[in-house]
Amino acid sequence: MDQIITRKFRTLLITHLTGDTVYVYDDSAPYIENIVIVTSISLIGENKTSTIIEPSYDYYTISIRTNNVTIRGFTINCTSIGGSCIISRGVSYTTISDNILLNGKGGIFLGSDLGQNNYNQIVGNKISGCVKAIYASSPRFHTISNNIITDNQEIIQLFNAQHVTISYNIITMNDYSLDIEYLQDGEIYNNTIMHNDGGIFIVGNNNTIRNNYIGENKGPGNHGFGIMIVESENTVIKDNNIINNSWKGIDIKYSSNIEITHNNLKENLKGSFIISGISRGVKISQNNIIEKHPRFVYFMLIPVFNIIVFFGNYWNNAYLHQKFVFGIFGLVIFEGGGQFPYYFPPIFLPIPGFKVDLKPAQEPYNIPGMGRLI
Repeated sequence: MDQIITRKFRTLLITHLTGDTVYVYDDSAPYIENIVIVTSISLIGENKTSTIIEPSYDYYTISIRTNNVTIRGFTINCTSIGGSCIISRGVSYTTISDNILLNGKGGIFLGSDLGQNNYNQIVGNKISGCVKAIYASSPRFHTISNNIITDNQEIIQLFNAQHVTISYNIITMNDYSLDIEYLQDGEIYNNTIMHNDGGIFIVGNNNTIRNNYIGENKGPGNHGFGIMIVESENTVIKDNNIINNSWKGIDIKYSSNIEITHNNLKENLKGSFIISGISRGVKISQNNIIEKHPRFVYFMLIPVFNIIVFFGNYWNNAYLHQKFVFGIFGLVIFEGGGQFPYYFPPIFLPIPGFKVDLKPAQEPYNIPGMGRLI
């Protein structure tokens, strides 16, 4: 076991033997240095609240340049200079856990431009005051779990991801929503997402969003959504509590084969659902939908080509034999097209209409979190 005890370096290049553990005592903290890791080691701080590293120059505090690295037990505070707390480019099998990451341009930045970006874990960290809390480009089989992410601008950004799990995180008081711009075969579950600009924005296929509490997200305009699904296929949204958001509870655009089942939805300011942008194959069943103004539940679609099904939902009324869901059919009179900055959105001719839940539930479903609703 190698130990860093009192020495301070302008830039510390760690080149120990593969498999070594570098144990950092807190006696000489704060360490004013930038660390570059080029061998597969474990870098362990004595106590995460008192083993403090501050960068000596901008850009990064710890740079990981090889696979199989563990970083645990530090406070990394970028207040004085900025830059990212921890960055890597094209590394795999790396674990970043139980750290406090503060005031960086990025908390954790996992790029892919220099190689693969597979099987990394971000677990049990506290991240606050950053421009981007967690950013990952082309991650594969990553785990992001049990982190506390609060008071940042952007929360979690993923681009071109596969088999990523986001679970058991507490995400509060951030300026934006989760931004996941293409995820395939992913799972987002058991997260608490509250008091942000928005909830979960996702583009992708074959994903499951389940058992999350998404509430009181109050972004301006149409930002305060619970879940927004865009250009996606084969997505399941189930067992979530989506409550008191300032826009729609669930907003679906240009998507197909979406199953929304067994969720609690209550008092989302603009209603529970908007299904728009030529979406089809959307099944909404066995949810507890408890809105003060259920007529705000509406959709936009081409009635002939799109299939939207409401079935067996509880509408806060035990005596309903049928539930008429009033909304707007949007007949497309111009399909739009072009590319940015000359893209022209489609133009809809709105026609009032309704869908029918033919067999509404006579009592609420026993969905976890139901006690918050009634």
